[in-house]
Amino acid sequence: PTKPPTNVMADFIFDDGLTGQVNAYALSENAAVNTSHTYSTLGTYLVTVNCSNHVSWQVFSTTVDVLETLMNLTAETDALSTDGLLVAPTDANVTFRAKVEAGNRVRYEFDFDPLNVSSTYIPINVQSEMGKSVAVSQIFVDPNMYSVMVSASNLVSELLPITVCHLTIERKIIETETVFD
Repeated sequence: PTKPPTNVMADFIFDDGLTGQVNAYALSENAAVNTSHTYSTLGTYLVTVNCSNHVSWQVFSTTVDVLETLMNLTAETDALSTDGLLVAPTDANVTFRAKVEAGNRVRYEFDFDPLNVSSTYIPINVQSEMGKSVAVSQIFVDPNMYSVMVSASNLVSELLPITVCHLTIERKIIETETVFD
């Protein structure tokens, strides 16, 4: 078996202008070189560690994503309100918007669930890299009542689904020729 290196010096480069140095003398076989660092700005950073002793050196690197915890998911729609009910005609393009008060790299999932039949609509997933809000459009072809839900998540947190609205989709009244006898 290979014996672990001895007298190792580890220089950490955190990609935000700061560095750290750890002296790790006489490492055992299962020893690890540990350090900690706090980033002051959200983003993706390349962390590099240069390990060396008097006879050799090795460089290791990995990326670190600094994310913000999600807070306060809200949503709305541009569907028409008639007597307190949200209604849209079949084949209408309805827009839904969602946003979080805090968080980055947000993944939103919109779900369009018919209230009285099995779903034929595939949920829409939208990624918001830097911004905290998104807008999606959906065309409803089947008349029905729909419960529109949205949830938000990133790698460090998840917000439970909220109801955007209950939406009724109705067929348009089509003008036809009527003959009276």
